[in-house]
Amino acid sequence: MSLEKEFNLGENNPDPGGGILYCMRCDSEHIEEHHAQVIKALKNMSITFKDDEASGGIAVIPENELTPDEEKRELALLEELSVINEAREYKEVGLDDVTNVKELCERLTLSFYENLDQERLVDAYNFVSVFLPTVIRDLRIADKQNGVLSKKDRDAVQKLADFATAKEKMLNKNRILILGKR
Repeated sequence: MSLEKEFNLGENNPDPGGGILYCMRCDSEHIEEHHAQVIKALKNMSITFKDDEASGGIAVIPENELTPDEEKRELALLEELSVINEAREYKEVGLDDVTNVKELCERLTLSFYENLDQERLVDAYNFVSVFLPTVIRDLRIADKQNGVLSKKDRDAVQKLADFATAKEKMLNKNRILILGKR
């Protein structure tokens, strides 16, 4: 995989939640086209990506000195690239046909039960204790920043949060982490 496809600002992304929203709003073809456009724009600015072994991350290196306006454009493009890559990751884990928050919450709930049915208890625990809280946090931050969720959507996100909390407690009660059963 190319570094451009791995690039993600993670916690430093000023648009948390953008990736999951973009995943729901756009099909894979549109996301790939947009990805190519952003990469082309960065390359036209002579921006390259390199493995940064010291930090374990990806270094973004302008080959030429950038003007203040070019620096702003570079930052905006990198933020956009990060959001696009997040959306691509959500598509790759099976959320390709999810188009709204209700469907997202239903799909995530079903994914938990699939892990449970296949006796992948550690995966189920990680799903409700790490993945779901991240998605929920991102959706809530996106809503707080931009008011993107309806009351019905906010209620669905709250129901998903309650579900995640209850299932994490249930799995903790069964000492899933101590057993480490997969």
